Amino acid sequence: MGILEDAKSTLERLAKVRAAATGANEANAIELLRSALMDMLAPISLLSTNASLLRQKGVDLSPIPELRVVIAAVKTAQERFIESPKATTLRQGTRWTSLTNRLGAIAASGRSAQAIDWGRFFENNYFGGLPPTQRFAKLAATPENAIAIKRYQAAYQAFARYRSQPPVDSDDFDTLRLLSNQLTEIVFQEDVPDDVKKFLDATSSGAALDLLTPDVLKWLRENELLGNYTVRAKTH
Repeated sequence: MGILEDAKSTLERLAKVRAAATGANEANAIELLRSALMDMLAPISLLSTNASLLRQKGVDLSPIPELRVVIAAVKTAQERFIESPKATTLRQGTRWTSLTNRLGAIAASGRSAQAIDWGRFFENNYFGGLPPTQRFAKLAATPENAIAIKRYQAAYQAFARYRSQPPVDSDDFDTLRLLSNQLTEIVFQEDVPDDVKKFLDATSSGAALDLLTPDVLKWLRENELLGNYTVRAKTH
């Protein structure tokens, strides 16, 4: 962003003028302006850093229409300050208010555009499966699924935060890719007969014996799960 270079140049000049200022009032006035510009520059600098990383990783970033106007405003303020290096130069008329408003607006526009671009990239390049609650809704309560569910929940929780919070460095991108791959590779046991599913789902609260049909017994035996269940009489 050219705006960063121009803003930094203005900050440097403000610092030099502050150091050379003979009057305490002028020095204080310039320091206040410099501090205000530093605060304005921080979010823009962060956006620029994030944009460089995202482009490096293949994220297409949309242009920010207001950027040219803001760069022009910063350059104009810089030129006027070079001609007359005083605090009043930047504060003349509505110059300072207009400049700070535009810097704040460009930071907000940049964040919004970057968030939309990242969201699109995320949806197109990483795991697109359902959240845990929806994914588990129709799964049978098999021991195999119980293990897979725990893995899915842990990986999805770490993965989902990247949807609204892009990686901050290359290592973070590697972590995101790893989580995405882990979620893709998790396999659930879904080819479970309906009567078996009814029995397994009922075991959490106590399955009635009429649910233990010959087909259910056969399935449990074939999957070596007979030893996982015991019969208990109801207590009144």
